[in-house]
Amino acid sequence: MNQSNFLEQLTLEQFKAKFNVPSIKVIANPKKGGSLFVAFGNMTAHLSKSFDRTKEAVMSLVKREDNDEPIWVLHNPSAANVQYEL
Repeated sequence: MNQSNFLEQLTLEQFKAKFNVPSIKVIANPKKGGSLFVAFGNMTAHLSKSFDRTKEAVMSLVKREDNDEPIWVLHNPSAANVQYEL
């Protein structure tokens, strides 16, 4: 597994204010076997594999060693090892 660097972490309220969006939604993608992703405004983000919607959530800007483009990931802040699929 490739190493990831966390560049920025925001609460959901901070994230919504930064992108001027009223909500953040977790949506199933029927084209990918129902895998889940995050939608906000007209943009998308990744969802941590271990995400638990009953716990506190944050959005983190993450950059992987093997990819120049950073991505946003919705996860629980206490997750020691945030895993997501590209």
